[in-house]
Parts: sequence; C-alpha cells; structure tokens
Amino acid sequence: MFVFIGDETNVRQDDKAKFFIYGGLIINLTEAPDIHNKVYQIRTSKGYQRCDKLKFETHSRPQQVTIEDFSSCKDGVINICSNCGVQFMAYAVHHDIAKKHRPETQLLWALKTLLCGYDLFLQRENEYGICLVDRFTNVFNVLRDIHQSGVDPQFYGGKLKHQLDHIICYGTISIDTTHLASLVDIVLGAFRYCVNEITRDEISARLYKKVRPLMVCETGNPSIVEEWGLFLRPKTVKVAEYRTDYENLRKRLKSLE
Repeated sequence: MFVFIGDETNVRQDDKAKFFIYGGLIINLTEAPDIHNKVYQIRTSKGYQRCDKLKFETHSRPQQVTIEDFSSCKDGVINICSNCGVQFMAYAVHHDIAKKHRPETQLLWALKTLLCGYDLFLQRENEYGICLVDRFTNVFNVLRDIHQSGVDPQFYGGKLKHQLDHIICYGTISIDTTHLASLVDIVLGAFRYCVNEITRDEISARLYKKVRPLMVCETGNPSIVEEWGLFLRPKTVKVAEYRTDYENLRKRLKSLE
C-alpha cells in the first residue's frame, strides 16, 4: 500500500516564479512509521518545538534554530527520502498559460496529471494507494470530481482509462498534522528552487543532485523522468515565447544533474 502526499508551490507569479508547480511524494506505508520517527529525531536534535513547522523556506525557521541546523534539517529530510525509497513526482505549467484559468481549475489539472502517473505507478507495483493533499480553496470539490468522475481520457491523449482504479481514498492533510508533510514541503521546495531561482546555479545544482534521484523514472531507464516523474504542461505549447521558456527549463534541469 502506498500514499501520495501532494502540495503546491509558487502559486502566484512574480519576477522569479515563471512556473506554477505542484508536486508529491509516493511513500510505501510500511516505511511510514520509520520515516515519521526519523523526522521526529531530526526535529528534536536541532531544537524544533512540537508546534514548529519544519519547512523548506527560510522564513519558516524557528528563532531558536540556527541557520546551520536549519540547513542540516532539510538535508537530513531529503536523505530520509532517499534511504527509505520515497519517490517524487512534479507538475509544472507556465504562469502565463495557467493564469487564463481559475485557481481551482489549475489545481484540478495538476492533480489529474499527477494522479494519472500515480495510478500507473500503482499498476506497475500491483498495489493500491491513497491520495492526501495539502488544503486549498475548494479542495473537496476537486477531490470529489476526481474520485467520482475520474480523468477525462482526452486529457492524456485518449490512452488512459477513465477511472483511477488503484487509488482508493482521497483526503487532506496539513503541515501541522503529520511529519510526512515536511518531507513533501522540503523536497518540493528544493525542486521549486531549481526551476524558478535561475540566478543561483551553485545552490540549485546541489539541491537538484539530491532531488533528481527521487523522481519516478522510466522502467529500467533512470535517465528518463519526463512523463514518468516530471510533467511539463501543456504538452503542446502554441506561443513561441512560452515554448522557449519550456525548452530552457528542460536544458536547465539537465545541466543541473
């Protein structure tokens, strides 16, 4: 049994955030207690109080935690993911394309794309899974739509079945309700940094070398992650300027490996 835990980042466009990103971790539930305990140990060893949020962004650092310990915590969390077989999936869409649609629709499309990939992952594993996402406006409407209506086959070129039969439960979580949410926030935050912080290649390269091995890849071919663990949408980009941005993103991520 697996769980997909999802969250969004760079929801609003600004000078640095060219892409809206949604991502999630796939965790084997047999590993979840060990992961929980390891995150708890990292938190307590670095001075986090029970009410403190362990997240990627610098402004989330509790006052009593040093910058060095804060960075060590984030590295430790990513190492836990690597050591416990956690896998990562991410969806990115150009803000200038996404903003033509309501935020609820943007999140629906992101989740439909990633959950198609998650359902295929579960089929390959011959397993079932659940989906938990961080809260957002109208989250239950979005999850209800996916659970009841499945995924429009046209959304994926008509090649996938309508229902996501291997996902048997949908729900919500928050960073305040499980240490597993810290994993998602930190891995997704690191990936977001690599995508949208294009002026800091040294930091991005260090982060991407940790995150890239977590991404779901083509079976038997770890060098291929696009359409397995990385989904750049839409598939067909009509505006030349935006196509250039997508190709630059692909080249950038490849250069960071």
